Amino acid sequence: MYGASKLAGEAYCRTWRHAGALGVNILRFTNVYGPGDTGRVIPLWIERASRGLPLEVFGGEQVIDFVPVRTAVAALIAAGERDLDGPVNVGSGEGTTLLSLAARVRALFAICPGVEILPARSAEVVRFVADVGRMRPDLGVDPPGDPLQDLAWLVAPHPRAA
Repeated sequence: MYGASKLAGEAYCRTWRHAGALGVNILRFTNVYGPGDTGRVIPLWIERASRGLPLEVFGGEQVIDFVPVRTAVAALIAAGERDLDGPVNVGSGEGTTLLSLAARVRALFAICPGVEILPARSAEVVRFVADVGRMRPDLGVDPPGDPLQDLAWLVAPHPRAA
């Protein structure tokens, strides 16, 4: 249902665009992470690790395309300045296993929490890596060289922008 609702939304956007009623570009984001994110794997694991709790991995076979929010914002700004021909995927174009993500999160903390492997949940996607071949030519935005490059920034204290 999730994928069908996204396709339906894109169909509405295309209809408005073709009717000349609204300028629309479609961006398809992968798993965006950054400050203020809640309820998803990266913020949940950072919170658990900060408390010394084990990181819960359901299955562990999943491969996910993560992208920092700053890349997503750059893509949004670029899309607002262009007339795109069709949807453009915004992601890293690289797959990160959940176990690799767990290792990266664990490495950010002095007290290294464990990893608890739990049974896989049936509703989860096992592998998703976006084709980001249009990001650079259509948006002028490069996929991040390291999809998890901003993990440390989420953990380190930093001043808030005014």
